[in-house]
Amino acid sequence: MIRIKKGEIPDMLRGTFIKKKEILFEYLRDTSRVKRPSFVVRGKETPLYQEFNSKCAFCESKTKSVDGLNYHHYRPTYNATDRHGEISKNHYTWLMYEWDNLYLVCNTCARNKANYFPVIKLNGRFGLIEGKPESNEFDREVLNEKEYPLIFDPCHYDPEEWFYYSDNGTIHLLVQNNEFGAERSSYTIQCLDLNREQLIESRKKRIEWIKNVIDQVKKNNEISEFQSEDEASIINEVLNESHEEYCGALRFIVKRKIASDGTFMNWLVEKKIITKQQGKEIKDFFEKNSFIKIQGQKEDKVILRSESLGQIRVNEIRIKGFRAIKDEVTLQFPNTSSTRENWLVLIGENGSGKSTILQAVYACLSGDWYNVSEDDFEDYGIIHIGTDDGYITLRKNEISDTLTSVKKGSNTPILGYGPIRLSLSDYSDSELNPELLEGSNLVNPLRPLLNTGQWIKDRILKGDFDKNTIKESLLKLVDRDNTYDIHLVDGKAHIVSNLDESQKHDYQYLSTGFRQLLTLACDIIDSLNLKYNDIQSARGIVLLDEIENHLHPKWKNRIVGQLREIFPMVQFIVATHEPLCINSLEEGEVFLTKRNEDGKVEIQGLEVPKGTKSSEILTGEWFGLTSTLDTKTLDLMERHREMMYSKALKSEDYNQEELTRIESEIASRLSNSADRTLFGIFKEEYKAILTDSVQSLDFNSKSFRDTLKAKLKSKLDN
Repeated sequence: MIRIKKGEIPDMLRGTFIKKKEILFEYLRDTSRVKRPSFVVRGKETPLYQEFNSKCAFCESKTKSVDGLNYHHYRPTYNATDRHGEISKNHYTWLMYEWDNLYLVCNTCARNKANYFPVIKLNGRFGLIEGKPESNEFDREVLNEKEYPLIFDPCHYDPEEWFYYSDNGTIHLLVQNNEFGAERSSYTIQCLDLNREQLIESRKKRIEWIKNVIDQVKKNNEISEFQSEDEASIINEVLNESHEEYCGALRFIVKRKIASDGTFMNWLVEKKIITKQQGKEIKDFFEKNSFIKIQGQKEDKVILRSESLGQIRVNEIRIKGFRAIKDEVTLQFPNTSSTRENWLVLIGENGSGKSTILQAVYACLSGDWYNVSEDDFEDYGIIHIGTDDGYITLRKNEISDTLTSVKKGSNTPILGYGPIRLSLSDYSDSELNPELLEGSNLVNPLRPLLNTGQWIKDRILKGDFDKNTIKESLLKLVDRDNTYDIHLVDGKAHIVSNLDESQKHDYQYLSTGFRQLLTLACDIIDSLNLKYNDIQSARGIVLLDEIENHLHPKWKNRIVGQLREIFPMVQFIVATHEPLCINSLEEGEVFLTKRNEDGKVEIQGLEVPKGTKSSEILTGEWFGLTSTLDTKTLDLMERHREMMYSKALKSEDYNQEELTRIESEIASRLSNSADRTLFGIFKEEYKAILTDSVQSLDFNSKSFRDTLKAKLKSKLDN
């Protein structure tokens, strides 16, 4: 991390930002009447990239090293969340189009930071004048001193006074004498996960590079001063410019060498890269912070989740020798190009291993062994979960050890849901027993989820149903058109129509699909709420089997998008048989499970091009149906083929009356389908082929099919 000097808003954006602020302030004057605006800036070639040297403000990764850089509000403009989970919904919204609040941040750091913005000062958040947003004045220095935010601001403070680096690529807090200094440094490292494995490795490579440059200076000086010019240019760039990736770490290594090697320092002074005074200040700094070993220090290996908040983010799944999966299968999460998490969706026939994969991942991550035993593993069996901070493996002979380490190592919510998702209220007291409550719903399908009606009632009475955006999230899921609200009526949770208040529906008497969707959402929110109050910032992993169950096609078509919007920071691993659930997925999110000729499970990644129809998905490589027509119609078409063949062969089986009747019935059945025209073309060309080559005709041959395909294509093209 390095100090960044923010400049004035560029002229190219000034006019746009002024207009956007006017719209924003109109919303803030009356949030109940005016729709909340979204932050939109077109194009990335702006001075913001120049200010931050095309690097993340926090981890200093460049675009090639991470999954993208984007605009990010240092002070969150929605649902700013403190250390205790308290949410300030619109406190910093007025800063949405404030240039000084816009930083360039990689998507990984943005996901980690999310809406977290805890402040230390007892008077809490500062700077909002309720109802008069135009009266607010933004001054970064004043705000930072009044609030003392725990997340480090590289545009206000100098990171060199707060952090230092080790040769292995890790970043550490530099103990401060001032109040709260260590707390801020430590929280920043933890919240942003600045010691994530990928980042450590990238830093380490750059540190090794600059150490080689320094070594080359010494070697070259022993031969000829002239040969050190290239190294001098590099070191000058590191010390006095900010373009190098991970410049903060490189700068620390160079300064550490200056403090320990007088010859090197004199060479830099001679080259006018530093002054004598700067050299003295660098040496004084290391003497003052004597706990930083001059020649570097040996660090313990950073283990899974290291010093972070204990968050797991899955990027790879490998399974072999577990239940039906004998040979190794691998699923790779796509590299996300946004600040929200990607999904991983499994499709395939029944018995092709989808549920096995879900249960294997759940068991490995959660330590829930309700229906898993050593008998499920071959001797070579392994479940391997790769994460951003390392990996978790589970083998047959390591179950107890791994179970312990997984439980101790992570506080990420791992949630599992099977195809049957009943609420606790769907069971009578006499039906409930201890066995019914064992395991998760994914591995114990009869285990009930929470009592949704009671949970909503408790949240309303507690006062955080509206405050913590829970109601807003639920209504987004089940009410896209904003026609309903949720209230207590006679002490029970009701869905109430906004158009007609007399239309009140007790939760218990809603449709099965409506109830199960609400129950699923409430159960996820409740589990995430144990750690997060802001649902938009909540992190976790949800494994969900048959996501489409009990839903109308309209809801099936939008369920993925709605869950993504409500839980943008949650990773979903889902199985489905529904084409409507995969037509909106992103590149790299769909995997087909299937059995090969030997009956072994295989996995194939598939793309679903945007705009693909559900019928095309069903008959394409994704689901592999030969047709979406009903079986009776398909039987008639097969009989028609046999009649045409008999006619061409002049067989005794040929019956013109039956052929006419079949063609009439097929035409009637296809009267409302585009297949009607195609059937006519098919019949015409099929007859022609039969007549031309009746003696050598083999319907199952590739040549016949290729000929028929070519003729049909020619007819359609014309």
